[in-house]
This record gives sequence, structure tokens and C-alpha cells, in this order.
Amino acid sequence: MEWKRLRLEDKPIIDQALREHPLRLSDYPFTNLWFWDIHRHYTIATVDGFLCIRFVDEKNKNSVFLYPIGSGSRKSLIEKLSESEARFRMRAVPEEGIAELQGLPLFIEAETAHFDYIYSYDDLLNLAGDHFQAKRNFIHQFEQKYLFQYKEISFSLLPKIIAAEEEWFNDHTNPNDGMRREHEATLRGLKDFEFLNVYGGAIIIDNKVVAYSVAEYISEEMLLIHIEKALKGYKGAYAMINQQMLLHLKPVSFVNREEDLGLDNLFKVKQSYHPIQLVKKFVISKT
Repeated sequence: MEWKRLRLEDKPIIDQALREHPLRLSDYPFTNLWFWDIHRHYTIATVDGFLCIRFVDEKNKNSVFLYPIGSGSRKSLIEKLSESEARFRMRAVPEEGIAELQGLPLFIEAETAHFDYIYSYDDLLNLAGDHFQAKRNFIHQFEQKYLFQYKEISFSLLPKIIAAEEEWFNDHTNPNDGMRREHEATLRGLKDFEFLNVYGGAIIIDNKVVAYSVAEYISEEMLLIHIEKALKGYKGAYAMINQQMLLHLKPVSFVNREEDLGLDNLFKVKQSYHPIQLVKKFVISKT
């Protein structure tokens, strides 16, 4: 197997593979890979007609595979990959991929902390019904208190977006390693924003970015939110950037807001928007 480091120039390869063989999980779009490549050092290879992706675990430094992208049975390929690593591990395996692994000496476990949260686009945009009353209140209070603008992220706005990201991180007095890694990954992605061909929007007050979001369409019916940040002291800014972003983008059926990572605060926030589905992911490893 000939593995090579992931490069910006590989974006068309990943994009085409996912167009031809869709995997509607947040782990696979090139944007996500590129953000996190700063820590995970992704490599790619074509094996038996499948696009294979591998990265370095940030904690134990072992190699971890993603589910191969392609058509047909992956059973023999996954068996081959498992034999190539003493501590074989494969993440983000979709639920529909589990059945074909029967008979392999592999341990299968649900990655509940990494299930993707799926929402109705209309629900997030309109916030209709009693269960969204609190979100509507946040937006109303924000509109009453601030004179704001929504702007699409452009090259000229990027310095202010990066400044907002730096302020967001520095507002946390004791950031943990996960938060630091996320911040570094976000900065990397923002610096390559134009090349990644993603969409972004920002809430601006007094010429300052106080909230921003970055997203991309991963299918004709689904929008994936990569980043959503708001500065402290601007109550309602999160609810406002969520709604404004959707208001200014092409409408679709669903929104993927990624994972809760097993963190209580993320779990509560994601549940507060009332997901219509959690997309299961599995990890497989040697028994």
C-alpha cells in the first residue's frame, strides 16, 4: 500500500470520491479532514479500487483508518487493513457497513459521542412552536439590544473572523487540550478558507465580528455546519448566527450539526435545537 500525506491539492480527489460514493457523515468531507490534519496527519491511498484514509490518533499515536470510500464489498479490504496493523482500529463506520463485517475477528462498538445530529432545515430557520420559544426569545432580545449586520465571509473579512476566533479562545481561562486542538484546527481551516470552497457568515456589531459560522453542502439535501462560534457578552449571538446563516444560504431539507463528543454542554446545546435523527457511527478494532 502506497500512502501519501494529504495535501490541499487532494481536495478534488476526495470531493469526487464522495460524489460518486456518498457517505453522509461529518467525518469525510475534505474540509473536515484538512482542519484536523494539523493534528492527525492524514494519509490517503487507493487500495483495491477504494479510497482509503488513515490518520494518527492524537492521544496514543496509533494509526486509525476511516471507512473506505468506494462501491462494493469492503470485507476483504478491511481484513487486509486489519492485518497490516497490530493495533488495527477503524472509525466512523456507518451503520449500513456493519453487516458485511460478519465473520471477521473484529470487535464492533457504537461511537455514541460521535453520532451526527441531524435537524430539519425549516425547524432551525423558522424556530416555530413552543419548544423553540427560548430560541426566539434570545433572537428577539438580541435584535432589541444590538444594531447588527450579517455579512458573508470573504477574503477581506477573514482577518476579523480570525481575530474573533482568537478572542473566543482567549476568553476561556483554562482551555483544555481538546479546546486548544479545536482552536488550532479552526485557524488552519480559516487561513485556507477560499481554497476550501465553503460558505461562511458573520454577525458584526460596531465593525467587530461577534459570531461566525462556516458550512458546506455535502449533498443536494444536506448542509453540514463545520464551525459556529460567538463571543462572550453577546447574549443570543449563537441563536442569531444559526438563523441568519440559514436565511442567507440555499435552502435544503436537513442540517448536520456534527457531534457532541460526549460533552454535557454540547449535548444540551444540540438537544435544545431538537434533532430529528442521530446518525450512528461505529468503531471496529481487533478483538
